[in-house]
Amino acid sequence: MIVLYIILALLFLVLIALFIDVSLVVSISQNTEFKIRYLFFSWDIEALVEKFAKGDDEKEEAVEKEKKTKKSHRSIDEIIAVIEKITELIKAVLKEFCRYVRLKICHVFVRVATEDAAKTARCYAAVSGVVFGLVALFDNTMSVKKSDKKIKVFPDFTTEESEFSMKIILKIKPIHALFAVMHLLPLFMNRKVGRKNEQ
Repeated sequence: MIVLYIILALLFLVLIALFIDVSLVVSISQNTEFKIRYLFFSWDIEALVEKFAKGDDEKEEAVEKEKKTKKSHRSIDEIIAVIEKITELIKAVLKEFCRYVRLKICHVFVRVATEDAAKTARCYAAVSGVVFGLVALFDNTMSVKKSDKKIKVFPDFTTEESEFSMKIILKIKPIHALFAVMHLLPLFMNRKVGRKNEQ
């Protein structure tokens, strides 16, 4: 009976764990950070990739040098490119997960500035369209927690240096992730079969 109670207790703990949120924290400012949080634990995705990726000390030293020499400000073209890449990445990943995922927008801060006032105005229009279009897309596809006061996109005609920072948190319960993966597996299998038939 004791063994049975232990097994039931373990199954109960596993069941509880499946309903506790797993969070993906995306933070972008001078550096980009991706962290996974579960209960009291936190893992840096970049550190995990570096740990398991094949490489040597020279590559690690090059990465460190790059971090030290990285500019504290991004150009407006880099900001637009980063936002577009994030948009495409999130669309691809959340296409099947969006009904299970909850999004919290902690803050989005974009200061648009260039050497020319007319270019600043054009870039501001483009950036604000992308940012608020992305927020509207999330509002229509998943549960979003946000404060409009913490989403700021504005032009700055007094400087030539743009600035971009963002922090968002994506949350999903493991049980829902399993459901989504089970739903995705047939799609991936069908794609692989289709590719083999084409070959």
